[in-house]
Amino acid sequence: FACEDFLGVFVAFDGEIISGTHAVKLKTRSTDSFKSINFPTVADIKLGKITYNNALSYGEHWDKFETHVLRPFKVKTDLCEDIFVLKIYPGIKPDIFDFIKEHYKGVIIESFGIGGIPNENHDIVAKVQELAEAGLAVVITTQCLYEGIDLDIYAVGKRLAKQKVIYAGDMTTEALTMKLMWALGNYEKLSDIKTFMETPFFADRNY
Repeated sequence: FACEDFLGVFVAFDGEIISGTHAVKLKTRSTDSFKSINFPTVADIKLGKITYNNALSYGEHWDKFETHVLRPFKVKTDLCEDIFVLKIYPGIKPDIFDFIKEHYKGVIIESFGIGGIPNENHDIVAKVQELAEAGLAVVITTQCLYEGIDLDIYAVGKRLAKQKVIYAGDMTTEALTMKLMWALGNYEKLSDIKTFMETPFFADRNY
């Protein structure tokens, strides 16, 4: 597959070609340990023959794809590793957010379900707002692998949506982690970071 005329970073495993930004390892021992999350596999390899997935169609975006292919290759390796991945859990204390505000430039918050944040005993949404107001890049994602977030469904999510948070969409935590590191290492304005992070994966699938 590396010899194919197809731009991008991919995982080739167990006869499947998976877009790198959608690859997640789900098993520790099995041969089918990697899966493509929220995106079809790019191709299958059987008996040395590559079969591309018919579901892959760039359609109206094909011109953009071709333009992207023709751009001169350029490596940008600047990364900012000052990020924190926080998995929300029942009973989480608000002081962890104070620690994050003092020591990190960005945080990825894995919420419940479609975008839920516990708000019964502690006003966690207010602590998230403090992070955003302090200039941190605050990304809201879900602990669920499939289907992504939607902050417009529940009241708590709607409160979050009013803040300067970054919507993760259906990106995996693995992809968000590296994408946020890259964004913080290459952009200074939070608005630029937000725009880059929320750009659909079509545009950045080839990083």
